Amino acid sequence: MKYVRLGLVLSGVVMLMQGCYMDNAEDLYGASCGIASIPAEAILFEEDIRPIIEANCSISGCHAEGNGTGRVELIDRQKVSAAIEFNDLKGRIVNRSMPLGGELSSCDEEALLLWIDHNFPTI
Repeated sequence: MKYVRLGLVLSGVVMLMQGCYMDNAEDLYGASCGIASIPAEAILFEEDIRPIIEANCSISGCHAEGNGTGRVELIDRQKVSAAIEFNDLKGRIVNRSMPLGGELSSCDEEALLLWIDHNFPTI
């Protein structure tokens, strides 16, 4: 009888542990924003890309206007496009050397890379 009770208790504990197992697709497989499924032309610099750049890149001490650190200013589409063409901005995003001291969300990275891969639409 003692072993039966112990077996029931252990079974209950195992069932509780499995019942509390809380996964979601984002934790298991990474977030996917579905950005790759929309046309690149639908990603707009002013609405989609600029906010990412302003929040992660063109901040004080990094790529802000007049930062005085000798870094490329990423303050408008023209300067961001030049950084892509001449300063390997895409490579720095992919190898995660940028942004310094932080990390882009997977959705922001997906949007930036799609925009870059489609020759950074001007809209």
